[in-house]
Amino acid sequence: MIFPSKGITGLSSPNLPSASDYFNPNERNTMKVKLAEALLRRKELNDKVQQLHQIKSDAFFEMRIERIKVTDSLDEVRAHVPFLKANEITQEYDYYAGQLRKLDASIQNANWVTEIDVDDKAMTQFTEQ
Repeated sequence: MIFPSKGITGLSSPNLPSASDYFNPNERNTMKVKLAEALLRRKELNDKVQQLHQIKSDAFFEMRIERIKVTDSLDEVRAHVPFLKANEITQEYDYYAGQLRKLDASIQNANWVTEIDVDDKAMTQFTEQ
């Protein structure tokens, strides 16, 4: 199963849960996935979080006004108004960052409790030290 990631088009999605909905300790839905799928999803989530972090940290939400002199008696005023609100980006950022943290925790747990078969010579120097 491959998890497709949403693009920037999902930013204004009203279906995203709030942080309090996501971090409800009484509710935990889980599913079984292959470790390779979880690693792929972790990369996708990390990319999404980095993308949202960049948007969140830019001066993207500032309203800017500039005055440009057209002639001696005429000035043009330009206003740059953001299309999105900062809290929309912050909400989505928090959601995906939370998913990334939970997935990382599951991968770390699998890392510590899973044993694999390897050639004994591959671990010789490691066990002697």
